[in-house]
Amino acid sequence: MKLSFFKWLMLLISVILGSGCFGPDQPTDAQIQTQASAYFNAQNSSLFEAQSIEKTNGYKQNDTHYVAELTVIGRAKQSLETYINSITHDPSLSPLEKMTSGMQAGLMKLSMEDFQAGDTFEYHKNYLFIKTDKGWLLKKDLTDEQNP
Repeated sequence: MKLSFFKWLMLLISVILGSGCFGPDQPTDAQIQTQASAYFNAQNSSLFEAQSIEKTNGYKQNDTHYVAELTVIGRAKQSLETYINSITHDPSLSPLEKMTSGMQAGLMKLSMEDFQAGDTFEYHKNYLFIKTDKGWLLKKDLTDEQNP
C-alpha cells in the first residue's frame, strides 16, 4: 500500500513540476498589449500613437513562435498636411532623405484620406512573438508578409 501511495505521489509531483518548468506556452494578453503598443508607437512615432489594442485571435506557429492577430486603434498626432510639411522642410535632412520622405508622404497621401490631429484609424496587425530566455518578445510585424 505504501509503495502504491509513493508512486502516486511521485506521479503527481512530476506532473506539477513538469507543467511549470517550461513557462507559459504563449504570451499573456497584458504582454501582447504592452509590447504591441510600444512597437506600433515606435514604428509610427511622428504620426500615430496606439490608443487601444484588442487581441482578436492568436495561434502558435510552433513551441517558440506565437502570432497575435490584433486590432489597433491609432490616433493621429498631427494632420497629414502638417506631417508632410515637416518632413519636406526639415533642414536636418539631406536632399536624398527629403526626396525619399517626400515620396513616402506622397504615397501616404494617395493611399489615405486626409486627416487631422486626433483622428483615429483602425489597423489590423499580425505580430510575431518569440519565446526567449527573457520571456515572450515581439519580434516583427507579419501583416505585410501575410497580406501582400
